[in-house]
Amino acid sequence: MKTKTFVKNIEAMVVRAFEKLYLEHPDFKLYTVLIYADIDEDKNRAICSIGFDDLQNSLKCTKIWQDSLHSKDEAKYEIRTRTYNPQDVLLSRVESIECDDIDVKEAVSALKTSKGFMPVLVSAIAEAKKFSNMCEKAALAVEFKQWYFGRAVYDIKFSEKAAYQRHNLKYKILFVLILLFAAYKLLF
Repeated sequence: MKTKTFVKNIEAMVVRAFEKLYLEHPDFKLYTVLIYADIDEDKNRAICSIGFDDLQNSLKCTKIWQDSLHSKDEAKYEIRTRTYNPQDVLLSRVESIECDDIDVKEAVSALKTSKGFMPVLVSAIAEAKKFSNMCEKAALAVEFKQWYFGRAVYDIKFSEKAAYQRHNLKYKILFVLILLFAAYKLLF
């Protein structure tokens, strides 16, 4: 499966999950959209799921996380207000997909870079905007079961601006090309 198809499948999963969220939990106060990816490198397969969390649950999970640390370890870790464990997310596994025959390296890269992940971000932003209860610091997080792949967190407000700027840039380039063409026609 090509990486673009993999990202398109995740994008469709995001839309379906938000539709389900609107129907089943219309008053949900959205704080985190969590995309959780379990990538089997041996079989070139990925199972992705999406869940939603609110701030109150994130703070509760953060308190449990902090209480479980030894006092000597507390200084090493900054306080986190977002939970990334899919079992801790208030509404976990709202939707899921399975993708076979993926290029693992490209798939992981697409999920961790804003360029490769832009279609999913744009969809998530569009769906989240329909929500009147979105927290001001809402974010989309990508967490991998395989910890060594790392994680990615995208601020939904910032991403919205970045998506707008990218869209706006296309129109600026088109405008400049039209001006150059008009100038060429006037001169020759």
